[in-house]
Amino acid sequence: MKQLVVVAVVAFAVVGCGTVGTRDAVRAPLTELEPAPPIVAVDEAPPDDILWFLHMDTSSTSDGQGGGIHEYCGTDELDPPANSEESCPPMTPEQEAQAREQEKAWVDAVSPAPDSPPRTIANLSLSDGGSVLLIVWHNAVGELCTDVEEESPDGSGGGGGPGGPCVPGNPACGEICVESGGDGNVDETRYTLTGFVPSEADSVRVTLAGGAAKSYPLNGPVVEGTTLRVLMLELGRRDWRRVEVFRGEELVAVQDQPAAMVAFEDCEEKVGPMPAPASEDDPALKAYEQALDECLRAAMPVGDLPGVPVPVVGSP
Repeated sequence: MKQLVVVAVVAFAVVGCGTVGTRDAVRAPLTELEPAPPIVAVDEAPPDDILWFLHMDTSSTSDGQGGGIHEYCGTDELDPPANSEESCPPMTPEQEAQAREQEKAWVDAVSPAPDSPPRTIANLSLSDGGSVLLIVWHNAVGELCTDVEEESPDGSGGGGGPGGPCVPGNPACGEICVESGGDGNVDETRYTLTGFVPSEADSVRVTLAGGAAKSYPLNGPVVEGTTLRVLMLELGRRDWRRVEVFRGEELVAVQDQPAAMVAFEDCEEKVGPMPAPASEDDPALKAYEQALDECLRAAMPVGDLPGVPVPVVGSP
């Protein structure tokens, strides 16, 4: 039986990351570009609660009590079921110590430097009347951090916590650094794409799940003191699979959605929406979790995943 322990700081977050692909694509002609996304450059204080992740209660262990360190186990066998007590024993003292060290390194890395308070630098208007805010700051060693917050038309909203180049081991950030977001329910999910591309690029082509592709002019502001241009798009009901940016007819950079995220989204669509649980032991919820687990392990075997604890971050 193969087992993976993943040390999680709060909850699971969707982070878009990818690899640089081949540079032999040809950009769609300018006449085929979609209208520019409705991005407005701003310079203002962010929502008051965006730094929640710096004030977490990290006193808990793998028993799930409290808000800090939790563990997730996955196995390549169904007997015992993944995440059962038999297949997912408590963390050892060494694993817990490693988790604490990782957590401290993560908090240090995403904390704003004293002279770099978080600022909202861009706002994307959404078709439903809501908006997406891009917030940035630098950490103590000058690395750029981000937070993406979505506000609904009624004023409610939230974000997924810090992202960007400052996050330790973040595979999301190469020449292109983007993340998925959005809101959804059992009937519809609306995806957004937010991040940075090289400032030298003037257009972007985004390929969605299912193969459809659209091209847009790049009109986001350049982050002060960097060569990074803001990219913000409302994608619709399909998430991104590849992002390509161009300068004229030259392909500047490529990024693909990571295989693990593709597998997760494909399995969610195949299995269907998660049922609302009547209790922790709801049979319908357990059946859903097992079906999703089977699909994920068939598409992305646990043995192929990194075999070391990694921090995972999400909104409270």
